[in-house]
Amino acid sequence: MARGRKHRKQFACGHQGFGQTCQTCALKRSRRDCEALNLGRHRRDRQHWKESFADDPINLRGLPKPIVRKARAIIAQLSQGKPYYQLGGKKLRSQHNMIRIPVTRNYRMLCQQIQGKVVPLQVMSHEDYNPIARNTRR
Repeated sequence: MARGRKHRKQFACGHQGFGQTCQTCALKRSRRDCEALNLGRHRRDRQHWKESFADDPINLRGLPKPIVRKARAIIAQLSQGKPYYQLGGKKLRSQHNMIRIPVTRNYRMLCQQIQGKVVPLQVMSHEDYNPIARNTRR
């Protein structure tokens, strides 16, 4: 019994192939469905991220995501009563009620000590922080 070659068939979509359905069109449909799911998930995640800024005691909009996450962790630790010096914070020389806490190498959180409590004021880049730190009283 001689084996013959399989013959490709022409599908209604114009593609050629073997089998009952066009695999090319099926693959395109599945990719399109996956992209639609991912796009919806991406939109939900982005909307959730934007809504999360309403809960912050200070404005963290416009900062990179890792900086925002780390700043939120520092704010949570301060609100739980952890001393600022355990977070690497130091008082400014020019203003003794102001405290700076390093968020990362390039960002600082500026806080104020009011009646023994540390209240966060702003997260800023190191470039914005340097003029404030150098402002000495004379």
